[in-house]
Amino acid sequence: MREKQVVYYMKNAVFAAADALKDGNGCSAAIDALLEGWFSEQNEPAALFADGLAVPVLAASRTRLNDYPADAAVQNGPCFTVCSASGRHAYERGLRDYAVTVAYAEQAEIKAAMVYDPAHAELYHAVKSLGAYMNGISLSASRCKSLTEAYLSIDHGTLRTARGEGLHRLLAQAQNVRSGASFALELCHLAGGRIDAAVGRSQSFIEYAPGLLIAREAGAVMLGADGKTMPPLSGLGERKTLAAAAPGIAREMGALLAALSLQPVM
Repeated sequence: MREKQVVYYMKNAVFAAADALKDGNGCSAAIDALLEGWFSEQNEPAALFADGLAVPVLAASRTRLNDYPADAAVQNGPCFTVCSASGRHAYERGLRDYAVTVAYAEQAEIKAAMVYDPAHAELYHAVKSLGAYMNGISLSASRCKSLTEAYLSIDHGTLRTARGEGLHRLLAQAQNVRSGASFALELCHLAGGRIDAAVGRSQSFIEYAPGLLIAREAGAVMLGADGKTMPPLSGLGERKTLAAAAPGIAREMGALLAALSLQPVM
């Protein structure tokens, strides 16, 4: 299984990015470490989506993919995402609520993921169908059974744009609510049972892709903007409004998510 080998490249990439964040070179350091490992095995060219690139590129030739949505959707071969500072604004203000993330996809499916929280020395990773882990310890979503007992993470985009009574009901029923700076990291906290659900509006592909796999492998239920079970990715690179929830509150979260009436991205 190639994904197991890819995890080693990804680990080098997130550590390299974390070391270079203070110099503003996190993205370049992550890409260089990732591609050095990938091409050392004489692998084929891979598409690359990263926060330091205006548009995605083919890693081997650095050829730009000019029509972002259309080109991304047809990238069925190997593909990497790199986000060198998820929670960048928090990081710039000296708050340590950020992460470095990498994901590997093929055939429009996330196959492996890694999220590194440098401030707390916590390394999350997952390989499809092989579970999710933090520092080598297996992760599992919480056993929360009721929204009234749940600790939720709701991003600022949702808080600003939700319409109708859905948001009021969500805030009124939840036991506790937070708004994390890094959606990828919030999904990892969900995977480890620290929180019970996370909602993110219009999240970028490089932000949600790694956390999506880690949360799913830990047993969380992924939901779309309509509150229904999130369908398989139709293409790479697309923004999504999504939520993840512990299995015991997935139905409640789905109903409330549908009622949020989140506005489309303009």
